[in-house]
Amino acid sequence: MFDPSHPTVFWTALSVLAGAVFLQLFFWMGVFAKVAWASKKGTVTPSNLPPLSLLADGRNAEDLFPKLLERWDLQEYANQLDWVAINNQSGDDTEQVLDKLRVRYPQMHQVLVPKSERFYDSKKFPITLGIKAAKTDAVLLTHAEGMPVSNQWAAHMAAPLADPNVRLVLGAVRMEGGTGWWARTVRFAHAFRQLEYLSWAKWGLVLSGDGANLAYQRSLFFELKGFLSHMHLTSGEDDLFVNEAAPHTQVRVLLQPESQISVPLPSNKDRWKRTLRDQAQARSAYRPSTLAALQFQSWVQWIFALSAIGTAVLIPMVPNWWIYWLILVVGRTVLVWIQWALVGRFLALGGLVALFPVLEWVYWTQRAGLALRRTFTPAKRRW
Repeated sequence: MFDPSHPTVFWTALSVLAGAVFLQLFFWMGVFAKVAWASKKGTVTPSNLPPLSLLADGRNAEDLFPKLLERWDLQEYANQLDWVAINNQSGDDTEQVLDKLRVRYPQMHQVLVPKSERFYDSKKFPITLGIKAAKTDAVLLTHAEGMPVSNQWAAHMAAPLADPNVRLVLGAVRMEGGTGWWARTVRFAHAFRQLEYLSWAKWGLVLSGDGANLAYQRSLFFELKGFLSHMHLTSGEDDLFVNEAAPHTQVRVLLQPESQISVPLPSNKDRWKRTLRDQAQARSAYRPSTLAALQFQSWVQWIFALSAIGTAVLIPMVPNWWIYWLILVVGRTVLVWIQWALVGRFLALGGLVALFPVLEWVYWTQRAGLALRRTFTPAKRRW
């Protein structure tokens, strides 16, 4: 008969927990350390900049484009700098606003995307039109709500493209703060995703990128036939393109604050759910090697969480052995917490560092709930 109080049961569970802790520390002290321990040097304004086109897409962004173009006008860039504003099927006065702004900013070109039910939920067609309208080979993409953190943003993001071997640059995107618990959980999830793809890319395995801060060569885009291989998916204009393009070029990862973009919190929970849906849809189509890395990382997280809870339940049945659990679980949490605090040097984690032990478990719980919901939802009805 199974006896949960037998020491063998506890030692077996503890061994599983120890293995999961070891693997977790491999990710945090190995992979994620590429961001946590990165140098903040390299803040000098780059030279030898290539001609560049700034692209931003927006829908119903009559209030956003004027603010964005003001920030673009402040960019210090020692070469040709053109602007492309992609008006994606807006129903407000975005077209008229951009026409008026063209008088003030003659270097700006508006791309008016015709209304289409087929492409309404996807940015791939609008971005393709924008890239075709660009006058330079180097393009730097963002969104209408994405505000450069400094006037050196364009220079830092474009400088690596002066090297003919580098045709893809990944930049960091910070999310603005907000009040309330929901805002903290959203910012934590956003920051953790940033940490994942930037760290893996610096480690040599490029998973994805964020379309709010992404630079590449138009020639690379056209060589891969744009988004053709995943045009059937509504998402992936950033994730899947980067995932597909990475094996064909050297990829540079930029972390310094001068190269970053700041985006607002999602306006509501429905928009955030749509973002999660798009990310899940894109991940399912990653290259096998990158998908395997993410799945392995996720499994390690679940094994750690389940074994930590399981051994905690067994502790009252095996007196005086709680110290082993404490060393593994608390010791792991402290080490990971330190790494998270170091990540804050780059990802603006104000208010998220002190609450890390709680937010981490909340994040895992949310991921588990989303995974279960997606698993038991028919493919045609998945959100």
